[in-house]
Amino acid sequence: MPSHEHRRKKRPAHHPHHHAEPTWWLNLEREQTVAAFGDMLEQIARKLQEKGSVTIQGHEIRPPQECLTVVRYERAPRGEIRLKIELEWEEVREAEPDNGDQQIEIS
Repeated sequence: MPSHEHRRKKRPAHHPHHHAEPTWWLNLEREQTVAAFGDMLEQIARKLQEKGSVTIQGHEIRPPQECLTVVRYERAPRGEIRLKIELEWEEVREAEPDNGDQQIEIS
């Protein structure tokens, strides 16, 4: 069980459009089957479990051992249904955004 010193406080509920826009280092959005999405999540999870990092589209992602996890099932403002799975942690780093036009590469 994680120690209490490392736990992050739960974020207050907020409207998703009432904050500054994020700086995207990588943003991949595409139509694909649920099975293909599941395969991608399995690849990412396997790399994180084995190496503590995953590289997607040339971006090495190395979260700390403990981070805030978010699993959200929601209706968006325009009516679409979403399942979001996120890891969140503090990091100071700048990188160039990726517009997501290329093949997804996971290593």
